Amino acid sequence: MTPTQAVEVFERALAAVDVVDHVVISTGSLDERFQLWVVDRGMAAGFNDEDVERDPRPDLSTPYIEPADGTEAALAAIWARVLRLEMVGAEDDFFGLGGNSVLAIELVARVRKELKIPVPTSAVMGYPSSGAWPPRSTKLVRANAAEATA
Repeated sequence: MTPTQAVEVFERALAAVDVVDHVVISTGSLDERFQLWVVDRGMAAGFNDEDVERDPRPDLSTPYIEPADGTEAALAAIWARVLRLEMVGAEDDFFGLGGNSVLAIELVARVRKELKIPVPTSAVMGYPSSGAWPPRSTKLVRANAAEATA
């Protein structure tokens, strides 16, 4: 970015302060960077999630509850990989486990890819435990459709 371009971008960002809540300034394609840094993070060819050192489950106010077999166990396993934890219980809160908005996006991308469940990103905010997702999967899919048309 040239100095002239930098000044122009800065002026445009200042002009947008009253219009938008936040501004992202990038010298490259945000779509490509999002794909590389968030969606594909850890999914590169030859990368094995199982080889990554994981931390133990933190002490939470909720006791560990084993996820039910099937979708709930698969979701908990994905949550554990994304959060780099040894295990995640069915009632464990995503944010209480150290999750954040960037990891929420990665989590949703992995669930969509691995389980073929078209959940919206907002599902993590509305249902922050892996055990809450399977019983609400129809509602989540409907929310995803509404999010896509908005």
